[in-house]
Amino acid sequence: DFYVLDYDGNYFDPAVLAAVAALSTARLPKYEVVNGELEKKEGTIPISLRTIPVSVTIGLIKDKMLVDPSLAEESSLDTSLVVAFTSEGNLCAVQKNSSGYIPLDLMKNILSVAKERTDFIRSRLTELGKVG
Repeated sequence: DFYVLDYDGNYFDPAVLAAVAALSTARLPKYEVVNGELEKKEGTIPISLRTIPVSVTIGLIKDKMLVDPSLAEESSLDTSLVVAFTSEGNLCAVQKNSSGYIPLDLMKNILSVAKERTDFIRSRLTELGKVG
């Protein structure tokens, strides 16, 4: 569960980042099966993530894009979408948050910008030692 303490627009992307950071740094108790019984052992083990998904919200006003729109900007958008990519560069999620038409050529630009931003965000998380 996530509890939003302060909302100035776009709560989804920070929630994804928080979940990824939490899972990347979490440790689980160590267990072993002994004679068919589950037995708790000393120590912990890290959770091994196969990929690091990162999302970015892109708002549209006509053919102009706003990355990570604020609350004030959200109220002016024609539509918005959340786009997520894996560490390997695979598109793993697209969610359109409101009504509105998105032309195909603009969608290609949106995906390109989203890929660039998610790569940047992931690199910053890795540099800070929060994931990876």
